[in-house]
Amino acid sequence: MELNVIEQIKRFQDFIENSYYPILLENVRKGEKCLIIDFSELSKYDPDLATELLDAPEETIKAVEKAIEQFDIDGLVDFKIRIKNIPSSNKYLIGNIRSKLIGKLICIEGLLLRKSEVKPRVVSIRFECNGCGNILNILQLGEGIKEPTRCGCGFKGKFITLDKELIDVQSLVVQEKQEELEGSTQPQRIHVLLKEDLVIPYKERKLNPGNSVAINGIVREIPIILRSGGVSVNFDILIEANYVEVIGESFQDIELNKETEQKILEVSQNNPLKLLVEATAPTIYGNKELKEAAILQLFGGVRKVLQDGMEVRGDSHILIIGDPGSAKTALIRYLTKLAPKWQYVSGGVGSSKVGIAAAVVKDELIKGFTLDAGAAVLAHNGVLFFDELDKMEAEERGALHDIMEIQAFSVHKAGINATLLARVTILAAANPKQGRFDPYQELYTQLNLPPTLINRFDLIYPLKDIPEETKDDKMSRHILKSHRKKLIMEDPSSNPFADKKFAREYIGYAKKNIFPELTDEAEEEIHHYYTNLRKQGKMEESTKAMAIPINPRYLEAMIRLTESAARARLCSRSSMGGNGGKF
Repeated sequence: MELNVIEQIKRFQDFIENSYYPILLENVRKGEKCLIIDFSELSKYDPDLATELLDAPEETIKAVEKAIEQFDIDGLVDFKIRIKNIPSSNKYLIGNIRSKLIGKLICIEGLLLRKSEVKPRVVSIRFECNGCGNILNILQLGEGIKEPTRCGCGFKGKFITLDKELIDVQSLVVQEKQEELEGSTQPQRIHVLLKEDLVIPYKERKLNPGNSVAINGIVREIPIILRSGGVSVNFDILIEANYVEVIGESFQDIELNKETEQKILEVSQNNPLKLLVEATAPTIYGNKELKEAAILQLFGGVRKVLQDGMEVRGDSHILIIGDPGSAKTALIRYLTKLAPKWQYVSGGVGSSKVGIAAAVVKDELIKGFTLDAGAAVLAHNGVLFFDELDKMEAEERGALHDIMEIQAFSVHKAGINATLLARVTILAAANPKQGRFDPYQELYTQLNLPPTLINRFDLIYPLKDIPEETKDDKMSRHILKSHRKKLIMEDPSSNPFADKKFAREYIGYAKKNIFPELTDEAEEEIHHYYTNLRKQGKMEESTKAMAIPINPRYLEAMIRLTESAARARLCSRSSMGGNGGKF
């Protein structure tokens, strides 16, 4: 049922008075310029208004804003309405947006790839007529400034510009999530335009490339200007955002209820690290130490700022070098299901330095240059899974050096001088130099990576495929059983981490709440272990069999692993042993 404007304003005024008046007063008191309305509440209160909001959002939102102006409250000038929780029937994949949706209110979800600078935009200009002094207010809806052509008095000359009304705008580029697509479909992108209160600093800072975002907005068409100056028959589309929400940003952003928190505390008393290892990639036979290392990597150590101001990363990096068929890629693919925020990169064809770090691109929507985030930036505060690392060109691998150690990198191009954070933990896989390990050569001679890069990994795991009767028999039966979909975990019902969602929640709780400190006992144990490794390295070096010397970086790696093991037990102090934990 189509409602007239007066009826819409009256109904919205009643709805806000009944459901949102106290919130409206509080927002005005705080100096906020918007009111967030839950669509589900509006739908329950007045289904007709809810339908109008979806079908004709621009006019309907103006009616709501007009209704708010009717309240006798100081500060209700230019107050904006934001709509959240629109129905699933109005949620679309970016690639499924069509011309019939132009002018409709829809929701999209995707990965934030790029955001531009916040810039002012003219929305209206007041002109004064030179002939009679009349004031003309001209709305600026197009790309260029629109001036009046004539006045009511007949004057057609040059008009005097009095003042301009400006608003702040920002452009985003959002891409579909790869996991939501079928087959080898290429993820589609779309521009999103943010205006007014959506770009105020505290909101704008939450929108970082790599975050998953849900955006409610109106679909708009953009004319494409040809080189000849004419307008193309084809149009681009964008989303004019009404409401933006960051979803699934990192482990620390996982929200838990009291029941889940209680379950986490109970599980922490029953050797959680052992249970996590048993539940990790159960179809992959063996490699328990590697699985344990990967789990500890997800927990991570504690990021610190030392007394001299130097920052020490808490993220661990792991390198797996193995023969073909050693399940490197399969393990990486499984671990992507445990990390809420991650990026997967293959070092084969199509990988580049700018694809890992960032590229400078031209923003066609609000003009100027901006940074297009690479995989490391998109995975900020998450995990970067890197397969086929040895296949990547040496120049392209250079971007990883700063990312792994200082967890940032600099960009200097097209007038942009920026340092971007990339606090990621890297799990990389590579093959030996000859494709597989040669049992008659020293291990260190078969690593197809530069020592400067290898040295930055906390742990290096060589996986050799050596025929062994007992092991081959067990592996064969394990693989056959998994293909027949028989249970391969000893008792899945007794392992709470068989539920991947709970495993993510447990890790998230530990990363958010547990910040272990070394005990005196742990400090002494690590000290002796490190100095013994140095002695052993010195002896091996004398026989020229030491390719990668043990240095202070590995001492810090031991500290990180100790802290990770403590976090897995939800222990605030990193001590040796206890619940089976070890560094």
